Amino acid sequence: TTEIYTLSLHDALPISKVHISAEVWTDAFLAVDWYESRSVGLGAEFMQTVHDALHRIQKNPLQFPIVENTIRRARTKRFPYGIFFSIEDGDAVVLGIEDLRKSNMRWKQRKKKR
Repeated sequence: TTEIYTLSLHDALPISKVHISAEVWTDAFLAVDWYESRSVGLGAEFMQTVHDALHRIQKNPLQFPIVENTIRRARTKRFPYGIFFSIEDGDAVVLGIEDLRKSNMRWKQRKKKR
């Protein structure tokens, strides 16, 4: 199942919804746990950078580079993570939130499932 994560910025945005599956959220929360184990509060800071990147995707998805075919990547600030997404029917579909230093490209496997 796909969870819909709706950001409410304002009505004139090019992307109305950002879709993120439970599988992608699980990856993000594993990173939160890892950062939190390193320093109290660091996991929350990481999650805030993810939310900030999702807002940037919704506000202007075309600002992000295409990394393969129609897949774009938004980078988080401070943390070495990328959010891989495509634009489908006017919405952003997030395929992965991955550590760019050791990405095993799970987003490519999820792309094939769609």
